[in-house]
Amino acid sequence: MLRRFLAITAITLAFGACKADTEPANDTSVGQDTVAVDTTTGDDTVTPADGVPDTADAIEPDDIAPAETTPTDVVENDVIATTACAGPDDCQHCTWTKHVATASDCYCPICPVSITTVADCAERQAEWTDVCTTWANENPCPVAICLQKAPPLCDDTQTCVADIYGCRDDRECMRCVQNVAPTKPEDCKCSTCGTPMTQVQCDDITAAVEEHCLGLLDDCPDPSCAPPPDPTCGPDDNRCH
Repeated sequence: MLRRFLAITAITLAFGACKADTEPANDTSVGQDTVAVDTTTGDDTVTPADGVPDTADAIEPDDIAPAETTPTDVVENDVIATTACAGPDDCQHCTWTKHVATASDCYCPICPVSITTVADCAERQAEWTDVCTTWANENPCPVAICLQKAPPLCDDTQTCVADIYGCRDDRECMRCVQNVAPTKPEDCKCSTCGTPMTQVQCDDITAAVEEHCLGLLDDCPDPSCAPPPDPTCGPDDNRCH
């Protein structure tokens, strides 16, 4: 009887040990199985076996070369070259205001508003006639009434300039009580009976007197002047006389 009991006990123990080796341990945690979630921000980073992240393909903002830009072409204003003048006879008011090379440059020559040398004006006229005659036939130019101007002058730099004190007719002439524009107090002089000149020139002289002679001419006597004749504009020199 004892032997039978020992045998049954040995078989039971052996069977229990075999079952433990073949079955997995039971999950004794409470609730469902939990799977770990990756909570890192951004793209997953793959680290190579050597443990050093691969940054060979990384592009930093400073490494990006800016786009190559081409400066915009600067279009300069059309500068009309004029030849040098030697005297007033070399200057004139020109109806042809610019040089032309193609039909796209053509324009209507209406009034003599451009101050040039005589030679340069003739060159412009020849260019316009050669390039723009057909264009003018297709684009009739208006007819205008042009005002007469005082002939231009040739200044000290051999450049043709407007004669700002020249007259066009008698209506532009007057008598100015000051005949010289002072540049310093020593130039100040008492007024006279009046010198013929244009209103523009008299205004400039008066402004210079007010600037340099304020208070210096208060004791000047009034000039005794007989009524002078009305000034006239000389047809040959465009000056008031």
